[in-house]
Amino acid sequence: MTEEQIRLHEIDLNQVEKIRKLAFRLAADLQNFDKITHLIAMQEAEQDYDRLKLNSRREDQTPPEQVAERLSSEQEKVLLALKSAVWNASSNLKQDHDRRGVLKAQMKEQSEMRKQAVGKEE
Repeated sequence: MTEEQIRLHEIDLNQVEKIRKLAFRLAADLQNFDKITHLIAMQEAEQDYDRLKLNSRREDQTPPEQVAERLSSEQEKVLLALKSAVWNASSNLKQDHDRRGVLKAQMKEQSEMRKQAVGKEE
């Protein structure tokens, strides 16, 4: 393997690592998003029980509407973090792709220059 091929391979490995990290992060954030969705659903059920007077909620307990609002805000933050992770990974991968393209063009140019130099010697 030439030095240039090694550099191309390193860029490829770097991209694979970035994609794997993104996949792990997305899985964790989506799991968190689902947990919050579940908690919001539970608070909405609590609200329904309150409306039907089926619940015996203590006076010092936070109303389910407020808890659901707080959870929705938390869920929005998780969603923004997800979007940010995808956007940043996409940007980084694009930069790596561009860098790889430049390196390949340089390799091609060097190869052509070597061919021309060999042709002049003959």
